[in-house]
Amino acid sequence: MVHSSNDLILFEYLNCALQEVLRFGPPVSFTVRNVTTDDRPPIICGAQLYKGDEVMINIYNLTRDKRYWKIDPGLFYPERFQDEDKDYHR
Repeated sequence: MVHSSNDLILFEYLNCALQEVLRFGPPVSFTVRNVTTDDRPPIICGAQLYKGDEVMINIYNLTRDKRYWKIDPGLFYPERFQDEDKDYHR
Protein backbone atom coordinates (compact mmCIF):
# COMPACT_ATOMS: atom_id res chain seq x y z
CA MET A 1 0.00 0.00 0.00
CA VAL A 2 1.36 3.40 -1.01
CA HIS A 3 0.90 6.19 1.50
CA SER A 4 0.73 9.85 0.57
CA SER A 5 1.87 12.84 2.58
CA ASN A 6 -1.79 13.36 3.51
CA ASP A 7 -1.75 9.95 5.21
CA LEU A 8 1.27 11.01 7.26
CA ILE A 9 -0.71 13.97 8.63
CA LEU A 10 -3.53 11.59 9.60
CA PHE A 11 -1.04 9.29 11.36
CA GLU A 12 0.42 12.24 13.26
CA TYR A 13 -3.05 13.23 14.43
CA LEU A 14 -3.83 9.62 15.33
CA ASN A 15 -0.69 9.60 17.50
CA CYS A 16 -1.87 12.80 19.22
CA ALA A 17 -5.31 11.32 19.76
CA LEU A 18 -3.85 8.13 21.27
CA GLN A 19 -1.63 10.15 23.62
CA GLU A 20 -4.63 12.21 24.68
CA VAL A 21 -6.75 9.09 25.26
CA LEU A 22 -4.03 7.71 27.55
CA ARG A 23 -3.68 11.05 29.34
CA PHE A 24 -7.43 11.57 29.69
CA GLY A 25 -8.13 8.03 30.91
CA PRO A 26 -4.88 6.40 32.04
CA PRO A 27 -5.01 2.58 32.11
CA VAL A 28 -3.78 2.62 35.73
CA SER A 29 -4.36 5.24 38.43
CA PHE A 30 -1.15 4.67 40.37
CA THR A 31 2.34 3.32 39.81
CA VAL A 32 5.14 2.54 42.24
CA ARG A 33 8.76 3.41 41.53
CA ASN A 34 11.97 2.75 43.43
CA VAL A 35 14.20 5.69 44.33
CA THR A 36 17.61 5.24 42.69
CA THR A 37 19.57 7.89 44.62
CA ASP A 38 19.24 9.65 47.97
CA ASP A 39 17.27 12.84 47.43
CA ARG A 40 15.42 15.62 49.21
CA PRO A 41 12.78 16.83 46.73
CA PRO A 42 11.42 20.32 47.45
CA ILE A 43 7.77 19.39 46.87
CA ILE A 44 7.54 16.82 49.69
CA CYS A 45 7.94 19.27 52.59
CA GLY A 46 11.58 18.43 53.19
CA ALA A 47 11.06 14.67 53.44
CA GLN A 48 14.20 12.65 52.78
CA LEU A 49 14.03 9.91 50.16
CA TYR A 50 16.64 7.18 50.31
CA LYS A 51 17.88 4.87 47.60
CA GLY A 52 15.61 1.82 47.53
CA ASP A 53 12.55 3.60 48.96
CA GLU A 54 9.31 3.05 47.08
CA VAL A 55 7.34 6.08 45.90
CA MET A 56 3.71 5.86 44.83
CA ILE A 57 2.87 8.16 41.91
CA ASN A 58 -0.74 9.14 41.31
CA ILE A 59 -0.89 9.16 37.51
CA TYR A 60 -4.56 10.13 37.39
CA ASN A 61 -3.97 13.31 39.41
CA LEU A 62 -0.88 14.22 37.36
CA THR A 63 -2.94 14.07 34.18
CA ARG A 64 -5.56 16.38 35.73
CA ASP A 65 -3.29 18.86 37.54
CA LYS A 66 -3.61 22.40 36.14
CA ARG A 67 -0.02 23.15 37.20
CA TYR A 68 1.25 20.81 34.47
CA TRP A 69 -1.20 21.56 31.65
CA LYS A 70 -1.69 25.05 30.22
CA ILE A 71 -4.83 23.98 28.35
CA ASP A 72 -7.65 22.81 30.65
CA PRO A 73 -6.71 19.22 31.65
CA GLY A 74 -10.41 18.35 31.95
CA LEU A 75 -10.82 19.03 28.24
CA PHE A 76 -10.22 16.24 25.70
CA TYR A 77 -7.86 18.08 23.33
CA PRO A 78 -5.55 15.86 21.17
CA GLU A 79 -4.00 18.93 19.56
CA ARG A 80 -2.09 19.56 22.81
CA PHE A 81 0.39 16.93 21.58
CA GLN A 82 0.94 18.42 18.11
CA ASP A 83 4.31 20.01 17.43
CA GLU A 84 3.07 23.58 17.58
CA ASP A 85 1.19 22.92 20.85
CA LYS A 86 3.75 20.77 22.68
CA ASP A 87 4.72 23.75 24.85
CA TYR A 88 1.18 23.84 26.21
CA HIS A 89 2.02 21.18 28.79
CA ARG A 90 4.92 21.68 31.14
